[in-house]
Amino acid sequence: MAGVGGICWFGFSLGLAVLGVELGMPGALVAAGMSGYGIASVATSFLAPVVIDRLPRMETMALSWGVLGVAFVALPVAAPNLVLIAVVAAVGGAAMPWGIAALNALISEQTAGTERRVAFTAETVMHSGGASLGLLVGGAVIGWAGAGPVLAATGGVQVLAAAVGLLLGRRASFRENQGTQEELVAA
Repeated sequence: MAGVGGICWFGFSLGLAVLGVELGMPGALVAAGMSGYGIASVATSFLAPVVIDRLPRMETMALSWGVLGVAFVALPVAAPNLVLIAVVAAVGGAAMPWGIAALNALISEQTAGTERRVAFTAETVMHSGGASLGLLVGGAVIGWAGAGPVLAATGGVQVLAAAVGLLLGRRASFRENQGTQEELVAA
């Protein structure tokens, strides 16, 4: 989910910038979107660490990335209204600290030592590398398909990644629980 979110970030940053130009509002949409996202993300970042231990990890991650994806899909619909752009982006921004906190908690709980360092490094590289890759090819993709469709598509991809991640997480959890039950029966 974090890697897909990184790759899709260009849809938000470049997508809003190009959509603003297409609508004759250069800089306005991306400024409203980044402001809404940033304010909400920072505000939520103070609450997430306090509450995250009470929330299920995979479900919180999936919901977080799913909400961000839905926000991406809604942005072209909200344009050109700057207040709506800021509000929709704020919803996505408010969701992200929960997913990041849940992912970090999951890594901390399920790994130790070298495995933990590798997991945190992989998370960082996948997200940052994905964002770099997305920004590298994103301009060409937006030029080919248009800003609105790319925003919607990158949002849809994130929702799909959240659903697949949740299903794979539940499947792994089921297998782990089944193995534990078999060990108890054998004992």
